[in-house]
Formats: sequence, C-alpha cells, structure tokens
Amino acid sequence: MQLVRDPGVPWRRPLARAAGAGLLALAVLGVGAAGAPGALASTTATSGDGAPLAVTPPMGWNDWAHYQCGYTESTILQNAEALVSSGLAAKGYNTVTIDDCWMESSRDSNGNLVANPTTFPDGMAYVGAQLHSMGLKFGIYEDAGTSTCGGYAGSWNHWQQDADLFASWGVDYLKLDGCNLPSVSGQTEEQTYQSAYSQMSAALKASGRDIVFSESAPAYFQGTTDWDTVLGWVGQYGQLWREGSDIQTYDASSPSTSRWNSVLTNYGYNNPIHRYESPGNWDDPDFLIAGTPG
Repeated sequence: MQLVRDPGVPWRRPLARAAGAGLLALAVLGVGAAGAPGALASTTATSGDGAPLAVTPPMGWNDWAHYQCGYTESTILQNAEALVSSGLAAKGYNTVTIDDCWMESSRDSNGNLVANPTTFPDGMAYVGAQLHSMGLKFGIYEDAGTSTCGGYAGSWNHWQQDADLFASWGVDYLKLDGCNLPSVSGQTEEQTYQSAYSQMSAALKASGRDIVFSESAPAYFQGTTDWDTVLGWVGQYGQLWREGSDIQTYDASSPSTSRWNSVLTNYGYNNPIHRYESPGNWDDPDFLIAGTPG
C-alpha cells in the first residue's frame, strides 16, 4: 500500500498558487494543532442527528501523491483493503478519497457527472458501497471551476446537482479544488472563490447526507495579501481546507528522489496559522508521505 497525496503536476498553477486539497494516501487530511488561544470561533457543522462533523482531523488514503491519474477502480479498492488489513483503518485512517481524473471531460445529456467507464466500470455508487462494506468512508474530488485541474468536468454552476449526485453515491467527504474559476463581472477573484465555496457548502447541506467538506480556496491565494482573508472565511463553509503549496508527488522515473524538503516547507507555512483551527475546522497541509522511497 502506498501512503501519499495531491498536486505537483504540470497542469497545476505555479507553487505560490498551487492547487490541491485532499487526504493523504496514507495520510492525514488536515493535520494541525488544536485551536490556540485567540483562535476564531468554530463554525462546526453538524450532522443530521446534531453531532458535529470532523471534530478531529479527517484521516485516510488518497490516490494522488503516488498515482496521479494512473489509477483504476481496482487500485482504489485494493488500497482500501490494505487500510483495513494493516490495522490503519482501526487507528482512524478510514476515509478513502478518489482524486482528479475519475470523471469524463463532459457531462451526460442530463447534465450529470459521469465516471470514466474504462477505469471505473462498475461506477461510483458501487465503489462507495464497497468502501462502506469495509467500514470505510468514501471521499471524492471535484473542482469549483468550469473544469478540474486535469481538464475534466468541473462543478461551476452545478452545485446542487453535483451535491445530490454525490449523496446518491454514498459520498462522505468532498474535496473541492479551485482551478479554472471564471472571472465574474463585479467580483474580485476572492469574492468569486467565496461565492463558489459557499454555494457548494449550502448544496451539500441541502443534499440530505452528511458530507465533510474540504476546501482548496486558500491554496490559490498563498503568497498574496488575500491569503489571511480567505483563511478567515473558509471555516464558515467547510471542515478543512488546503492552505498552500502541494506536497511533491511520487515520480516513477526517479523513485528515490527525496521529498522531505517538500514536507518541511508545508510544515513551515502551517506552523503560524493554527489560530484558524478548532474542533470541526482544520488546516490541511496536504499529504503525509509514507511507504515509498524518497
């Protein structure tokens, strides 16, 4: 089993505006310190029975850092089985998230997202059911823009339709990236991002299913004067957020290349921003990397 995480590929924005968000491939999704004194008041979302969502940082496995787009339904389920058999799921690594490239580049005639029939021949509802049968949670990737970072169908202006579809598939966790948001007349870039993420948040709540919401908005503002402003509002809409640059991904052509400096970089920029965290609201510094050379 490979343990790893998100972007670092050519289609992503430059490092200062890197895309991303997600679980680790064996990894923690939003790792961070507990809310420090003076932290912003938590806006913890609650489930249908009133229990808060993501009181502790979600943890699990995500395909991106090791496989990028080179994965299939079988890849996902085999790694899920390894989480269980290794005992990691019992330790809390219980969310399996499918990252970018799972869908077709176009929607169907009804406007719905469609899983790639070659790589996911049984469909996403089947994958979700299999994960649930193992006692795991089902996470999925989408993008707030017109297309994903990889060029597949995005959720822009399909908020409720996509949220309802994910709920019907049994999705428990949504990672919403931030590539390819269009310019909107009368809005700053930050306002457009806030509008998009707030709309998806409302759609998830209206879907009738408890779905943890991971937002990638801050990663697109790292290094700008708006970064702290974005970090200040994401907690209203979701339970965790990618705040900056992506962990370096695995490269099969150079498998022993060290990625330790990438981990240290993300640790460094996360260390000062614990004030944005509290139970139900978590900084997500991207994947933990384990199980491979480098």
